[in-house]
Amino acid sequence: MKNKNYSAIARVLGYELILLISLVASFYLSRFAIFIPNIYLGGGLNTVTIADAQYAIGLMLLIHAIGFITGLWANKNTPANAACGAAVHLSIFILSNTLAVLYLFLFSDLTFVVRYYGLTFLIYPVLYLLTFIRRSAAVGKSAGSTLRDLFGPVAKNFANLWTAAAILSLAIFGSVFVAFYANKDIRNSINVFRAGNTISGPINWVLDPLCPETKFDRPIHLAVLPGSDSSYFVLERTGRIKSISSNCSIATVLDISARIPSLAIENGALAIAVHPRFRDGSARSNQLVFIYYTGMSEGVNVVRLSKFDLSNEDNAESILIEQERDSSGFHNGGALSFGDDGFLYLSIGELTNPDAHQRIDVALAGGIFRIDVDQRGNGVSAQIKNRAPGVTTNEYFIPTDNPFVGSPDALEEYWALGLRNPFRFWLDDETNEIWVGDVGTDAFEEISVLRKGDNAQYPIFEGPLRQRDDPLEYIGTPKEPAYYYRQSAVLRAVIGGGVYRGARHPTLTDTYIFADNQAGFVYSWDFESGDDPELIARTIFAGQNGITSLTFPPDGEILITAMGSSQSPGGIVARLRKVGENEVAYSELSSELAANQSLYDQNCARCHGDAGKGEGAKALVESAPDFSSQDWQANTSDREIIDAIVGGGEEDGLSNLMPTWQGAFSDDELKNIVMKIRSFEDSSND
Repeated sequence: MKNKNYSAIARVLGYELILLISLVASFYLSRFAIFIPNIYLGGGLNTVTIADAQYAIGLMLLIHAIGFITGLWANKNTPANAACGAAVHLSIFILSNTLAVLYLFLFSDLTFVVRYYGLTFLIYPVLYLLTFIRRSAAVGKSAGSTLRDLFGPVAKNFANLWTAAAILSLAIFGSVFVAFYANKDIRNSINVFRAGNTISGPINWVLDPLCPETKFDRPIHLAVLPGSDSSYFVLERTGRIKSISSNCSIATVLDISARIPSLAIENGALAIAVHPRFRDGSARSNQLVFIYYTGMSEGVNVVRLSKFDLSNEDNAESILIEQERDSSGFHNGGALSFGDDGFLYLSIGELTNPDAHQRIDVALAGGIFRIDVDQRGNGVSAQIKNRAPGVTTNEYFIPTDNPFVGSPDALEEYWALGLRNPFRFWLDDETNEIWVGDVGTDAFEEISVLRKGDNAQYPIFEGPLRQRDDPLEYIGTPKEPAYYYRQSAVLRAVIGGGVYRGARHPTLTDTYIFADNQAGFVYSWDFESGDDPELIARTIFAGQNGITSLTFPPDGEILITAMGSSQSPGGIVARLRKVGENEVAYSELSSELAANQSLYDQNCARCHGDAGKGEGAKALVESAPDFSSQDWQANTSDREIIDAIVGGGEEDGLSNLMPTWQGAFSDDELKNIVMKIRSFEDSSND
C-alpha cells in the first residue's frame, strides 16, 4: 500500500515538474511564437513582473495538482502506462488549465497575454506524451503502438466525464474570450467585473450624472463656456458638439461627423476648446470653437486642428494644423486648452512615427504645442517660419517666448517634447506648469509636470524602464515623471486631470485628481506628501468605453465624461460627489437657491414674471426674453445676462425699458440672480 502511495505521489510530482517546465518554456517562447496571434488583452510581456509570473505559475501548479490528485484517485486501479489512463490525464490537464486561466483572466489584475497561456496548452501535452512513450518503451511497446493505443481510448472516452468536462470548460472560456475580443460592450462589462475584484477598501465618492435623463454618444471632452459656471459644450467622439445649460437643456450646436470617416482604434473627435472671448459682450467677442480630430485628406489619414465659427450658418471650418499620420490610428493625443496668456495649447501623440522621436524638426508629434490663434504680432507672436513635409499649418502665429524659437529648422510650435500619447493635460496658471497624463506602451503610465522646454524622455524611458540609450544631447531639459504606475490587466490608460483648488470639496484641495480609462477608476493624489494615490470613485464604464476627461469649472465642481456604450448613446457627463458629506453641501445649495428666489422676486419678477416667461408687465411682453426657453438658455451666456443687468437693456441692444442696475447688486448677488434665471424649467418638458 505504501508503495502505491509513493508511486502516486511520484506521478503527481512528475506531472507538476512537466507543467513547471511547460510554463517556463511558454514564457520565453511566447516572445517569438509567430503561429499564435499576437493579441494582448491588457498589456504586453513587459507588463508581467517576476512577482506576477510567480503568482500565475503557483496558482496553475496548485489547481493542476488538485486535478491530478483527483484524477489519480478516481482512476486508482489504472496502471501508469495504460493508454486510457493517459487519455483521462490529458483531459484533466485541459480542464485544470482552462479553469486556472479563466480564474486569472476574470479574478486577477495580471496581464493576460494570449501567446503565453496558449503555448501552455501545446507544450505540456507534447512533453507528457514524450514521457508516456518512454514509459511504454520500458515495457517493450513501440512509439507508434503507444500512440495508436492512446488515441483509440481518446476517441472511445469522448463521453467520459473528464473529457466532457474538459471540452465544456474550453467552450466556456472560448466563448468568454471571443465575446471579450469581439464586442466592446461585453468587454466593458468584463472589465468592470475584473476591476471590481481588485478593490479592497470602501469607495466614498460617486459619479452623479449632471443630466440624468440625457445620454450622450461617446462623450470624450468637455469645455466650460467663458463667463459661466454651469454652461458647457460636450464633444462627442462622433464629431457632434452639444450644449448643456444649467437646467439641462441640450442642443446640438455643431456636427462634423461627416468629416470623421472612422471611430475605430483611437480615431474620432478628441478635444474641444472654446475661445476665451466666446460671446463675452466685448467688441472683439466671437463664437469660435476649436476641435482636434482625426480624418482623411485625399485618401491619406490625418490629424487636424480646426477652428469653427458658430456665428455662421454654415459653421465655416478653418484648418489650422493638418498632418499625415500612420494608418494604424494609434497615439493621436490629444487635448486642447487656452491658457491665461491667451494662447492655445495642444497635445499630440507620437503618431506611431519613430522618425519624430526626440526630434522637433520632423513633425508636430509627441509633445505639447503652443500657438497664437489671434495672430497678435507686435512682439507677442510672429508668423510661422518653419514647416515640415506632410504638415500644413495656417492662420496662427508663434508666441515669441516659445522655448525653441530661433533654433535652426525647429518647428517653433513646440512647448515641450518627449511624450508618447498625452491624451489629457491641465494648465496650472498659478505655477506655469502643465500636468500631463501620458499613456504608456505596455509597461507604465506616467503623470508628468512639465515646464516650458522640458523633455519627458520618451522613448528613452517609460516610467523607470530604460528602453534605449541616451542621445548624445537632449533637446530641451530632461524631466522624469512626477508619478508612474505599472500597467495591469485592469489599469491600462491614464486620463490626466488637474490639481483641485475649488471650494466645494475641501478634502480634495491641492490634490491631483486623475483617472484610468481601462479600469474606470478615479484617484486623488496628495503629491506633496509623497503617498500613493487614493482610489476615490469608479464608474460602471471601463475599457475603451471608460472615462475620457476631467474638467474643473469655476464653481468648484469636478466634471467627468465617460463614453458608455459603443452601440448606442449611453455616455454620461457626471459630477463627482462624496457620499454623505456632500449631501450637506447640496442641501446648503438648496438654501442658496431659496435666497436666489428672493432676489429675483424682489427685483426681476415684476417684469419678467414668476415663471420667467416675460409675463410680469404688459409693456415688456413683446421684448422680454422667455427664460424657460431651451433656445434662450442655450444661446445666452452668464456673462451676457450680467451685462444686461448691470448696463441696462438699451446699452446691450435690448429693450430700453430694461433699467440699468449698475452698483445695485454685489458680484455674489448677480451670480445668485443668474443662478435663479438658469433654474427655470422649460414648460414644454412638463
